[in-house]
Amino acid sequence: MWSELLRVSNYGIRLINGSIVAVHGLGSNPDWAWTHDSGVMWLRDLLPNSLPNARIMAFNHNSKWDRDSSVKSIEHCGKELLDNLNLVRKGFEDRPIIFIGHSFGGIIIKKALVIAGRKHIKDRRYKSFENVICGIIFLGVPHDGSRLTTMGKLLSHGTYWLGSSTEILESLKPGAKELRELNNSFLEGYRDENKIVSFWETKMTKIWNIPLLQAVDEGSATIPGETGIPLDVDHVGMNKFESEQDNDYKLVKVELDRMVERVLEGF
Repeated sequence: MWSELLRVSNYGIRLINGSIVAVHGLGSNPDWAWTHDSGVMWLRDLLPNSLPNARIMAFNHNSKWDRDSSVKSIEHCGKELLDNLNLVRKGFEDRPIIFIGHSFGGIIIKKALVIAGRKHIKDRRYKSFENVICGIIFLGVPHDGSRLTTMGKLLSHGTYWLGSSTEILESLKPGAKELRELNNSFLEGYRDENKIVSFWETKMTKIWNIPLLQAVDEGSATIPGETGIPLDVDHVGMNKFESEQDNDYKLVKVELDRMVERVLEGF
């Protein structure tokens, strides 16, 4: 499966103030990753109502791990995101970007920005991203790993004949060295507290319809020195909102509005 950026909203084609780029997590896809059980896809159905000048896009990437999975690293995922952004930003390289990442999607965003900040000659094609990031919203991102990886690895061993892979899962286990190093590198360039907001789940995630564990706890979902914002959902519900009256949506929207103000002010 290839990766690509899908335009979620047709708003902003003529009056573009900035781009909002959403990146989903593992075992998901843009068709339903951001869609509530009611059928509301908030990136398409809610956001454009209040952000008519923004171009809203969702990054479509192969996040399967239990079957038909791609053998790739976090590094590969980060470069995929940057390469796809380069394609859609030709001629608009100075357009500001707000990222929204759910779960592993946030890890991809962090890796992409670390790569963009490198000085190595082979990464110069990503240099245009250094000064255009005006906000990042993390929704249940396992900065320090997730306990769900243990269950995932057990399941993937049972579906190896379908093409499962544990490579990404291994890198997301609690306390993983790769995550710790990524966090340190990321914070060297993006420690501005006004640009980053992390949300964490307060409910247990259901496995086989049984609430078993908090997939990403507050400690892992927030970066050092940051006070995260709790949402009254489990890990699966972190990136799904039913309406503009949804209290969790309001909490996220307030932070998005603040980031949009930075765009209007020239951040």
